[in-house]
Amino acid sequence: VFIASGSVLRLPKRRARQASLVFVLVHVLIMSFLGMSGARSQVDPLASWKEVTTTYAVLRFPGETPVGTIEAAARAAALSGARITSIVGATSERIDCYVYPSLGEKERVTGNASLAHGVTWANAVHVAWEGSADVALAREMAKLGGARALGKMYNPLIADGLAVYVGRYWGGRPVVEVAAELCNEGSLPPLRQLMDPPEYAVIDRHIGEVAAGAFTSFLVNELGAESYREVYAYVSRKRPPLKRVLERAFGDSLGAIENSWIEYLTGAAGPGGEPSTD
Repeated sequence: VFIASGSVLRLPKRRARQASLVFVLVHVLIMSFLGMSGARSQVDPLASWKEVTTTYAVLRFPGETPVGTIEAAARAAALSGARITSIVGATSERIDCYVYPSLGEKERVTGNASLAHGVTWANAVHVAWEGSADVALAREMAKLGGARALGKMYNPLIADGLAVYVGRYWGGRPVVEVAAELCNEGSLPPLRQLMDPPEYAVIDRHIGEVAAGAFTSFLVNELGAESYREVYAYVSRKRPPLKRVLERAFGDSLGAIENSWIEYLTGAAGPGGEPSTD
């Protein structure tokens, strides 16, 4: 504006500066007024939603949501919360769970087309209550619960692994059962590839996440929840090579750990889709 004032209007530098300042002030005032007017005209689509507080979550839902949907979501949140707490420990905050009547409505309000997605900074999960919504809710609650209790996880093998492990099922079948089938087919990725974030990223999602969930099942079963928490928290804080952390936790080489995992998949998975850790 200063250059234009000087060259087009042929103003001296001092007058050009003054003209520029006046233009900027007027522009800011007008845009601020228009912005505030627009903000006042906005309607919060969640303002009229009702809520139900449970042990691990605060469920929020439209007033016309069927009672059966609310009860099913509350049961799913309770089961997921208890499972997460048993693995990563308790957190002081309940997770806000926004329950939408359909995937279309969820996408309309949030702009996200997935069945469920979490917002870490808001400690909230948005879920459309359709088929497999309970599994999707469990996975997103696990990501938030792990981050709150032990720190944000940047290694996808650990982050996805916890989420899929808590969700328990993949395509309606137990995760460990699906992973064992991949192992028998020779489709299970090697552990070295799963541990490396760039290598993990190129694996087909359906294979990588199943493998991650099954590996977390193996870790919790072999190390116990307390040692698993130590592994998670250490990787979250220090971000060291996962190979070194696992070898220290197991007191064995990576090759031996991988062999034990394969044995776990092919021989230890029971009727529940994973060995009992009770």
